[in-house]
Amino acid sequence: MSPRFDNLMMSYPLTLTHFFERSRRLFARKTIATRVPGKPLFRYTYGDFAERTMRLAGALAALGVRRGDRVATFAWNSHRHLELYWATPLSGAVLHTLNIRLSPLDLTYIVNHAGDSVIFADASLWPVLAAIRDKLPTVRRIVIMPDGVADAAETAGREHGEYEALLAAAQPVSGWPELRETDAAGMCYTSGTTGHPKGVVYTHRAMFLHCLAEATTDLFGISENDRILHIVPMFHANSWCLPYTALMAGADQIFAGPNPQPPDICRMIQGEKVTFTGAVPTVWIAIKELCEREGYDISSLRTIAIGGSAAPRSLQQAYAKNFGVQMSHAWGMTEMTPLGTVTRLKSYMGTGRRRRSTTCTRVWATPRSASTPGSSPIREPSSRGTARAWASCRCAGPGWSRPTTTTPSPPTGSPRTGGSAPGTSPRSTRRATSRSPTGPRT
Repeated sequence: MSPRFDNLMMSYPLTLTHFFERSRRLFARKTIATRVPGKPLFRYTYGDFAERTMRLAGALAALGVRRGDRVATFAWNSHRHLELYWATPLSGAVLHTLNIRLSPLDLTYIVNHAGDSVIFADASLWPVLAAIRDKLPTVRRIVIMPDGVADAAETAGREHGEYEALLAAAQPVSGWPELRETDAAGMCYTSGTTGHPKGVVYTHRAMFLHCLAEATTDLFGISENDRILHIVPMFHANSWCLPYTALMAGADQIFAGPNPQPPDICRMIQGEKVTFTGAVPTVWIAIKELCEREGYDISSLRTIAIGGSAAPRSLQQAYAKNFGVQMSHAWGMTEMTPLGTVTRLKSYMGTGRRRRSTTCTRVWATPRSASTPGSSPIREPSSRGTARAWASCRCAGPGWSRPTTTTPSPPTGSPRTGGSAPGTSPRSTRRATSRSPTGPRT
């Protein structure tokens, strides 16, 4: 038996509240911007953001949102979406980002299964939800947000709330409730599966640890010096958790706004001197061709995160040679919060060698048949198997408010990724990366 020790380090719950308060104290002058179609970028400071977020928390309380309630968003990437990213979990509620690209049938199922009580929707996207509104019995209130495409006040009418009016009338909260690190902070549904979409619930602890890992040097190396352009949709796997990590680090943030196209992205990278961004390979193929044809300067970029599918080696080499930009290949799953592995060259490998994976969560290759409890997950490279992963989050069952842990002990209890992997070599990890149906993608 271990001896008892007194005066141990203090108990420190790993909640997102700490990140928010730290950024409010240390980075009040840093900037957040959003692309508004046909207009200059909207800008404000971290200090402005903090004040509005605390006011939004007061508005949520006025709407009757209580601890554990699900607050859904149906929106593009914007500073308003970021305010909801923080006000909702810090109030003790659960942020539920709805994927705007899903079918009305899937959206109806997801909203009802999650039991969403309030939905915040961009004005230009409201018609999609309007068609299924009468099929959403748990939703008590709809709030329309301006997005520069459609008029929010006109869209809201008398039936729905309008975001800016709601904030103007709200009393900001004076402090945050005391939360447990095991409390639910967010939830996403993955459609890369059989049957109905599956719900995944993220705890404060899972997201806290994910942000710390994502900011480390051998993953994305995000710091206060960065200027981050959010292209990955905030409705997809929490935008790879980058909006949380960026605020934690105090980086300047630029949100791509409604339906960004390659010319929009090039102009923002060039004009805002973006240092870090991420998207699927098809986006970077289009941007490469546009830069070569029209001469956009994207040399401010230090790293481009790639996910969703394998980027051709020729594309990665072209960005390194022509623009001096490193592409960092990532793989993960909605169930992983969502990063699983990120490729980085070891210091002794040199530029001509294959990349190897740095793990954010642990990944094993196991045989397709059930493993014997206690047996080693390591297999010879010739033994093809299925990649499994150990992640710090929980999948929602038929009653998501009573989730069960999906990963009790590796390797037998760890979730299947859906990708095949020959043994445990770095090559097998890449193969699992390219085939996983639920990896981060835009």
